Amino acid sequence: TVTSIGNYAFKNCSNLTEAEIHHYTNDVISTPLTIGTDTFDNTGGTDNFPFTLKIHSDTFWNTLESAVGWQTNLIPNLGLESSTLLDYTIIDGTTIIAADGFKNTNLLKITIPNTVSSIGNSAFEDTNSLESCTLPTNSGFTAIPDKCFYNSLLKTIEIPDTVSSIGNSAFEGTYGLGSCTLPTNSGFTAIPDKCF
Repeated sequence: TVTSIGNYAFKNCSNLTEAEIHHYTNDVISTPLTIGTDTFDNTGGTDNFPFTLKIHSDTFWNTLESAVGWQTNLIPNLGLESSTLLDYTIIDGTTIIAADGFKNTNLLKITIPNTVSSIGNSAFEDTNSLESCTLPTNSGFTAIPDKCFYNSLLKTIEIPDTVSSIGNSAFEGTYGLGSCTLPTNSGFTAIPDKCF
């Protein structure tokens, strides 16, 4: 098992258009993967086919610190270009996605396990590349918070029938949204200000 990737390990690999890493090397002990400086700096990809980094969280996110830690502690060290797209998979068993957890990142796709019951405000705000997101359908997931997908690139969203409330501006600025399925349960009675 690889436990560390060195400085400039893939720098200037002009034909490298995709990579897949695990944030943690052991999902039981939760030993962080050590990433060197500018690991993927100046990798391949074009405007039409940018470099895509697929990241697995491999740990449980139950506090604000651990939820946003991947962004503050891992991503800046990779030397990623501004056009790099992120395909992120959250490990099954995670229950919380913190406020601002993925705010202002180049998420292309996010996989949220059905164990998640809470998503914080602005969790996916300004994710200008995010086209799709599958929401949890468990009975504990009842609310989409304020500005959850504000100014994202979502094209379609299916809001599960367990949801009874949607926060203000939850989908505001998603101008590419072509399809939205709303809940039909009796508890869902209002569409809030600036929802879309």
